Formats: sequence, structure tokens, C-alpha cells
Amino acid sequence: MIIIDGSTGQIIYEKNIFSQRKPASVMKVLAGAVTLEYLDPQSVFNTNISIAAEAKTVVIQGSLDPWISLDHNVARKMQRASLPYMGFNTLSAVKKANGGSLKNYTVVYSNLYSQDIANLKAFWAKRGFKPTFKAVSSEDAYAAQGDLVASENSPTVAEILDWMMLWSDNQLADRLAALASRAAGYSLNIKGVDTIFRLFLAQYQIDDSKLVVADASGLSKKNMITAKLMGEVLYKIRNEEKYELLYQSLPVAGISGTLNNRFITTAPSAVGLVRAKTGTLNGTATLAGYVQSTDREYVFVTLAD
Repeated sequence: MIIIDGSTGQIIYEKNIFSQRKPASVMKVLAGAVTLEYLDPQSVFNTNISIAAEAKTVVIQGSLDPWISLDHNVARKMQRASLPYMGFNTLSAVKKANGGSLKNYTVVYSNLYSQDIANLKAFWAKRGFKPTFKAVSSEDAYAAQGDLVASENSPTVAEILDWMMLWSDNQLADRLAALASRAAGYSLNIKGVDTIFRLFLAQYQIDDSKLVVADASGLSKKNMITAKLMGEVLYKIRNEEKYELLYQSLPVAGISGTLNNRFITTAPSAVGLVRAKTGTLNGTATLAGYVQSTDREYVFVTLAD
């Protein structure tokens, strides 16, 4: 555990602050930080579907939208891309271009997650459309595009980040961090994520020697951090304007997100005064963030493992 005076940086209390512990979802603080470091908070992800009727080809041009929804009503409510909308529009267009038939079609696609392709395959197969799927480069997809049948956008990166932090969404954390890695010029995998985590820490002269990165979400029990590392991260980004969105996205005790039911009965005086990221694994409970107390704010990290 570590407690730091948010005004001076002085360590008020410490216990085993250099000991490696599993962070659980507190790891998402790093995922959120690199998201804001490398991605434009106001940018969106676009997915276009077109049909080249003469070639009997459906062309999907994605941009690795991390949050395509399987539920159309949810998608419209949250302004997310709707897989059912794209799926039904494609079916209608194929039938119209193919004399009512759904046979002998190929789907070429770029920049879609394998899970989204699996979801589309299942959606279409259930309705009798079983095309051949082929992954291609962005350039090849652009060259093959035909008549547009559906175009969907995601919410902004800022809105996606807010949801990820507020409700501790593991898939979004992993995908956003990987997208940040790609934007920084590294690979779209955990190796790239590990690299940008360490670059971020180096930027603030924070020792990364005891950091172990197995994922960006904290879901893996192989992840390791120290209370000192996370405490320094939280302290040093607090007054950086570009990380204000990260601060604002943290759950608030007794009010929002994964802290909405915390402290209400155990420490009612803390309701509304704690902004923090929760973390839970079997045998591990973590909490890290900020607390207002009298005239100042404190940074705290608790890793119970």
C-alpha cells in the first residue's frame, strides 16, 4: 500500500511498496493512459460494407472498431456500430444484386477483429448466407469496393475509454491498448503493449523493472506491478491536461461504475470523495486512485494479493 500527498508528492504511508503484486483491473490505469497518449480522444472508428455485384463480392473495410455491438437497440442507444444493421443490409443488397439468391458470394475484409468476423459468419449462416471469407490488405479492400450498402461509426475514443474505465471492460482495455501500440508504430499485440507501457513510464522517470505485462486489462494473473509504480503513475498524471479524461472516467465511490455500491454502508463519509479503479481476481483485491480529505487530495494504491 502507498498513500501520497497529491499536493507535494510526499509519501504519507507505505507498506511493501516495492513488492510485486497482481494488479487485477488496476492495470487498466496504464491502458487508459497509453490510449490518451497515442490515440486522438475525438477520433472514431468506421466500418463500411459495399457490394461489387459483377464480382459477386462483399467488401468490408474496417478500422478495428473495438466496440461493434451484437444488439441493434444497444448500438443505437450508445451510438455504437450495429452488427445486425450491417448484416441485414448486406443480405438485402446481395439478394437484390443476385436475383434473390444468396449463393456463390465472397466476402473480402480488412481491419476487423476475428471475433467480429466469427459473429458475422454466425449471423449470416443463420439466415442462409454462407459466403467464402478472405482477409485482405486495406489497399486491396479499397480497390475491390463497390456500391456502399452500410456505413457505421463508433463513439469517440474518449467515450469508449470512459465506458472501459467505469465498468472495467476487459476486451476494450486490451483492444484500446493494442490500438495505441499500433498508433505508436509498434505491433498490434501484447509485445507492442508492453513496449508502450514502458515508454510511458520512462517518460515520467518511473522504474519499470518490476513490471510484468501479460495483458492490458489485468485479467491475467501473470501481470505484476508494485504499489510504488502505480502510485507514481497516478500522482504524475493527475495535473496533466491530456489525462484529465482518465481522471474523470474513474468510478466514484457510492455513485458510479464499479464503485457504485462501495462504501455506502461501510464508510458512508467516503461516498463521492473517492475516484478509483477497482480490481478483483480470485485471491486478489485491488483499489487505486484518489481521495479528497479535508483540504487536499491523496493518491492511494492498495494491492491485496
